Amino acid sequence: VPYRDVYTWDLHVRREDNAAAPSGSGIESPLVLSQNQVWRQIELLNDTKLPWTTGAAMIMEGQQPLAQELLTYTPSKNYCRVPVTVSVDTRGRLQETETGRELQALTWDSYRYARIAQQATLELANNKAQPIDVEITFRFGGKADKVSDDGKAVLTPYRAEDWQNYRGQPAVNNSSVVTWKATIKPGETFSTVEYHFFTRQ
Repeated sequence: VPYRDVYTWDLHVRREDNAAAPSGSGIESPLVLSQNQVWRQIELLNDTKLPWTTGAAMIMEGQQPLAQELLTYTPSKNYCRVPVTVSVDTRGRLQETETGRELQALTWDSYRYARIAQQATLELANNKAQPIDVEITFRFGGKADKVSDDGKAVLTPYRAEDWQNYRGQPAVNNSSVVTWKATIKPGETFSTVEYHFFTRQ
């Protein structure tokens, strides 16, 4: 059946609504800074006349086993993906920078809210010798205002899982999901998202 490799990077930022200086307890190892969360997956097209039922899938390269995962139910003429492993030759990095802060920008239910503007920069390094197909998904609490590199933004209502210790009114904040699909040559690529959110003062 038709087959291709896809490298996926899924980021979900959970924001602290009431940011405070860290206490020093629970400090994580610096190793997390170099964590690799880019997955190699195989994409298959069911071009047969029958559906594929759910079951275990063994992925081989010659005689070498690479992975065992679940092949999900796939109707005829549809695609499915099977995760193989975390890619050791691709690395993702996210950096967020505050670009603006407007106090008392909104009043809702007698509470005042500050408008915080941010820019997120996503860097995906392809250290392989050949180009790769990638799909990046970036989800966060707030409203995406501007997306680079032909990324697509989808806005939904507030979602509790985007926040920690949220104190405000859910109606004032969106949840955003930004996706990019690209072919990356050996080297690095950068994508940016400009967005904002409201936090209660």
